[in-house]
Amino acid sequence: MTLKAVAIAIVGGALAPFAAAAATTCAYTGWAGDGCATATGAFLVAPYYKSADFATLAMQSGQKWAHGRHPWKWNAPGIDYGIGPPAGLALADPATARLPAGCMFRPNGGPAHGPELHCGRGAVNPVLSGIDFSLHGCTVFQADANVVGGVTLRNSRFVNGPNCNVRFGYLIKMMGGAVGLTLENDLIDEVYPRYDQPFVGTVVVNTTGQAPLTVRYTAILNAGQRPINGTVGGPISMEHNVFMGFVLGSYANTGEHGEILELGNPDDGAVYPSVVYRNNVVVIPASTAMTVTAPFYPNGLNGKHHVINRFVADHNVIVTNLAGGVSASTASEVEGTVEGAVMTVKPGHRGGLSPGVTIVGLGAHGRATIVKQLDREHFLLSGAPAQGAFAGGKTVRATTGVAIAQMSYAAGYRSVAITNNYVDPTGAFSCIQNVGTVIDKLDISGNVSLVTGGPIEGMGYKAAGATCPPLF
Repeated sequence: MTLKAVAIAIVGGALAPFAAAAATTCAYTGWAGDGCATATGAFLVAPYYKSADFATLAMQSGQKWAHGRHPWKWNAPGIDYGIGPPAGLALADPATARLPAGCMFRPNGGPAHGPELHCGRGAVNPVLSGIDFSLHGCTVFQADANVVGGVTLRNSRFVNGPNCNVRFGYLIKMMGGAVGLTLENDLIDEVYPRYDQPFVGTVVVNTTGQAPLTVRYTAILNAGQRPINGTVGGPISMEHNVFMGFVLGSYANTGEHGEILELGNPDDGAVYPSVVYRNNVVVIPASTAMTVTAPFYPNGLNGKHHVINRFVADHNVIVTNLAGGVSASTASEVEGTVEGAVMTVKPGHRGGLSPGVTIVGLGAHGRATIVKQLDREHFLLSGAPAQGAFAGGKTVRATTGVAIAQMSYAAGYRSVAITNNYVDPTGAFSCIQNVGTVIDKLDISGNVSLVTGGPIEGMGYKAAGATCPPLF
């Protein structure tokens, strides 16, 4: 079962995530910092996706975990305790809710001329809590550079709909300025592929300077592209969250790539004080349509001489799947032509062409995802594929370049700690990578493969002494 299929089922039925959640027992005692004791939310992954349990939902490539369905020894968000808004909380209509000074409801202010809740001049550290942004066919939230301090969105629900479903859209947008953003106990569902316009990001944070970004006890689900995108340059803290499915729409052949957050500070020589991912649950499903760079991508921008003072990836549960699920196949020596979005294939290739996989070798290094098979010789491709004749094409099923984290493009990292993560790297090429940057202090320890139970150690591929079982 892919997340694509599940997302359709959820949206087609009753979307009611705030029924009473199972009692939080905090049954696991292997780590005191797991966030369970202070959790208040109702969102649990398995019931939301109508799955028997988390492991059933997460393992979509025929893989098995060596030491059971919950081998990590701590309480994980969305699995062992609820996040998002509390059960039974009556969410307010954004059109009638009491709002902080400087914030207002605009019936026609959104990108599709639908409703928008906007904070701007006169707003000082506004806190918006308990609001149902899914109403009115989807209400977007925006804050502009006139806000003083930071915006907090808490105990609220954001669900995509017809009034948000526009090209380069979003559900939440920070429009500029040194304005911080805190998301706490929120449920944010882009509902891809029912609403399939390519968003800039589910959450767009175009802020300046050292404005912080904090995401806690929040679920960001079914993102067509990145869950979070923008120019954020301040301290970043992601703790006790669930990220289920992103880069579900393929932009591989138009230059885009995926990760939870790409660091985009445009200032030359910018220093990121800290980038922390702790106790998150991440699933990259079989419906992922292109190669995700890495779930955690604490990058600099090429040529900008960025420095990351401190990067932490600790006590996360990460599952990567192969594109197309259990039954998909791969092919090589593919020859044909591309006209528009349709690929016509000549007979004689080795293996089978399956929807969901990526074909590489179109034109000059072009690639695209096979969306569906039209007939024996014709296949619909994603995006804007390279046009004309090609030969020597092949398909790949990996969804993810790196299963945990990739450091790249920064001038240097003063401290990197990748510790105590439980990872299923089935759909990845490797586990941890460093692409040509200097790391002053490095700690890679306590990381475990869910598939084999063996250690994930070192950085790079096997030739560099790394282990990423069962890959190498």
